[in-house]
Amino acid sequence: MSAADDSGKKIWFYPYSQSSNKYTEQMQKAVVSAGYELCRESFTKAFFKCDVFHYNWYETVSHKGIKGRLEFCKKLVRLVLLKALGKKIVYTLHNKTAHTQENRNRSRRFFGKWFMKHADRIIIHCRESVPFIESIQPDININRIQYVPHPNYISAYTGTKSYTNYSKKPDEILLLFLGSVIPIKNLDVIIRTADNLRDNSKLHFLLCGRGKPDYCNELNSMITGDNITADFRFIDDDEIPSLMSMADAVMLPYSTVSELNSGASYLAFSFGKTVIGTWTGTTRDIDASLVYCYDDTDDKSKHVSRLTEAITRFCRDFMNGETAAKGSALLELMKTEYSVEETAEALKKAYTFI
Repeated sequence: MSAADDSGKKIWFYPYSQSSNKYTEQMQKAVVSAGYELCRESFTKAFFKCDVFHYNWYETVSHKGIKGRLEFCKKLVRLVLLKALGKKIVYTLHNKTAHTQENRNRSRRFFGKWFMKHADRIIIHCRESVPFIESIQPDININRIQYVPHPNYISAYTGTKSYTNYSKKPDEILLLFLGSVIPIKNLDVIIRTADNLRDNSKLHFLLCGRGKPDYCNELNSMITGDNITADFRFIDDDEIPSLMSMADAVMLPYSTVSELNSGASYLAFSFGKTVIGTWTGTTRDIDASLVYCYDDTDDKSKHVSRLTEAITRFCRDFMNGETAAKGSALLELMKTEYSVEETAEALKKAYTFI
């Protein structure tokens, strides 16, 4: 299909009705801004109406056991049908594998390889994705890969609800973790690092997010100092502007076993905050002088040392008044290179098939 035929193209974007996911919401805005019709109907109805089926996180299977296998087979059948009938399949590669162990094997062994081989277009949000794709599909036609900037979150969170579970003290440096509480996010490393830095009376760590009760209890049991606060619950979208305005930086010491793109990094940058944590595909695309990043390691003690050193560098720059300019530069970068409009322009190329 040529570019001249694109004006009436209908796009089915999966997940198609996940309004609580701000990434999905921003991407759907970009689809509409690019001039396409966004189909919000179920797959069954969209099957007969849509030209392009754009998948995100399709490798995730929510059930276990027999139900999980049936869900997996259903997803596979849909893909085979679409391919057989000549529908265009677009896949966004978000990470190397699924973050949770339950989905990791399916993601790595099948869906990742299937999309690498059969998708008409593979969208990436960071340049580091290209060598990863080539490691899975060495003979891939590079023209099938399209870089699309991850849309920023500048206009996504507009709530005015005050965050009340912690009050920042005058002259305090507040470091925030915000996101899902799962092992690959390395919150245990943050807790051990906070213990290392207990003598810095100006420094406080705030951990926010929801996780499985057993894992959250395990993390809580590790906390012994009063320089760290854990708020392990779902953080309402309306609280995020208040919470982000209170933070001085965002800690993201992720394991890069599965991580490529970091939505939390884009969230931080969209609020003019720098990031302290491991290098991911996202942060490698950013000017290195604007973030406080280091190489990941499986050795927990080394990871604690690296995070401790990165936080120490940040605190030094913060006290010297240097971090505010970095935050401003990151916010400006989000406005100019990661806007919904820039994403829309790139989607026009991604949805054009010759």
